[in-house]
Amino acid sequence: MSDEIRRQLTESRRAVTDLETEVVRRDADLAALRKRLAQLKRSGRFDEADSVTRQIGETEKNLAALAERLTASRTRAADLFGSFINVPDPADLLGQLETGQAIALLPVRLETRFRQSEQGMDLLVRFYPDDIHVETHEQELTEEEVEFGRAFHEATRAADDLPEDEQRAARLAAWATLAGRFGPERAAWVARALTPVENSDDTTGDDSPNGDGGGNGDDVDFPEAPLHAEPWT
Repeated sequence: MSDEIRRQLTESRRAVTDLETEVVRRDADLAALRKRLAQLKRSGRFDEADSVTRQIGETEKNLAALAERLTASRTRAADLFGSFINVPDPADLLGQLETGQAIALLPVRLETRFRQSEQGMDLLVRFYPDDIHVETHEQELTEEEVEFGRAFHEATRAADDLPEDEQRAARLAAWATLAGRFGPERAAWVARALTPVENSDDTTGDDSPNGDGGGNGDDVDFPEAPLHAEPWT
C-alpha cells in the first residue's frame, strides 16, 4: 500500500512541477502581449491592437484554467503526502500486542554450576539482571588481561626476529588473539597499559666496552599496571 501511495505522490508532484512551469510560461506570454498592446496603442495601430487584445483574453482564460488545475494538483499532492506519513500512534500499536509477547530483550548476566543429585548431574543457572546500557572505561586490569597483554607484547617483539615477509602476519596474529579475547577497544587499552618499558642502554649491555655485557635484550620489562581482583561484568 505504501509503495502505491509513494508512486502516486511522485506522479502528483511531477504534475505540480509541470503545471507551475506552464503557468510561468503563460505569465511571460501575457506580459509580452500586454507590452505589445501598449506599444500598438501609442503608435495608433488600433487594428493590430484589437487582435492583441483578443489574444490577451484567450491567454488570461488559459492562465485561469491552469491556476485551477495547479491548485487541485497541489491539494492532491498534499493529501497523498498526508496518507504516506499517516503512521499509527506507537502507543496504539503496543495496545494491540498480546500480554505474553516479548517486545524487548534486556541484558542479563548468567552464572552456572553443576551439582550432583540422585538423578545424576544437574545444571544450575542463575540469572542476574544487567545494566541496559553502560559506557565506562576501567583503567584497572584483571590478571587475565595482564597475562594476555604481556603475551601480546612478547609475541610482537618476537616477530622482529622473523623474516621480513613474516613479521606483519605474526604481529597481526598476536593482535587478533588479544582483540578476539577482550574486544578491540579493551584490547587497545590492555596493550597500551602494558607497553614494555624501553631502555636501549640496558638491553644492549652498554655497561661493557664491547656492548655485550649486562642484559641480552631478551627480557621484557612491563610496567606495574593496577589490578582488579574480579573479572569485569
